[in-house]
Amino acid sequence: MRHWFAPVLISLALATPAVAATQEEVDQLMESLRVNDVISIMRQEGLTYARELGDEMLPSGANDRWMQSVGKIYDGEAMEDTLRLQFADSVAEKDITDAIDFFGSPLGQQVVELEVSARAALLDDAIDEASRDAMFRAMQAENPRLDLITRFIEANDLIEANVAGALNANFAFYRGMSEGGMMADMPEGEMLATVWEQVEEVRGETEEWLYSYLFMAYTPLSDEELAQYVAFSEGQTGQSMHRALFEGFDVMYVAISRALGQGIAQIRSAQDL
Repeated sequence: MRHWFAPVLISLALATPAVAATQEEVDQLMESLRVNDVISIMRQEGLTYARELGDEMLPSGANDRWMQSVGKIYDGEAMEDTLRLQFADSVAEKDITDAIDFFGSPLGQQVVELEVSARAALLDDAIDEASRDAMFRAMQAENPRLDLITRFIEANDLIEANVAGALNANFAFYRGMSEGGMMADMPEGEMLATVWEQVEEVRGETEEWLYSYLFMAYTPLSDEELAQYVAFSEGQTGQSMHRALFEGFDVMYVAISRALGQGIAQIRSAQDL
């Protein structure tokens, strides 16, 4: 399962901020968060997923034509531009100023480094499996660190937001296939029903991935340091920033998912001729 985010089924939209952040402030925060590195990792994840998708859905598998198309869909520069623009429209100036202060601090930079390096490490299937095993062992041992991670997940509504995003993007994928000539006779209501049938499977995978990723990422932090980060996430600034980021990723991923659906349909149609 891939974690796609798009505001089709369940919207995470924010009210327009009273005083919007400036482009300079957005750029400063994006640099502190190492968004360029995050997008690069997401692109690698996406290319791997798209290859698997092509092997599964195309008669000839993930051939050169498909992978060339995928390379254009996962345009790193376009992905980052979409995220930045949507984030800038969603976050208030006061909140971004406070976020810049936190993520520019030694603790904030350490958190970012740990999150980015862990996400990159999970590109390796062996590390991904090991991280899940470590998380399950921690749960069996009732490791108190998991209480802090649960607080962090709940503060940012990470499970439900990710589930909603995955379902939204799956719907966008079906719509893309329909627009490309596949499933053209399937009503949108039937597409929605098919997507909603996946909800429990998506929720289970999302919860497992989040806990294993965060448990691995934050292992080097002391309990006090992690508690400080959790407290930041529970406050107005942390809440506003994470919602704005989700909004940006939603828009970015629905466009990608829809384009993948269109691409699959177009190549299959050409191969069927």
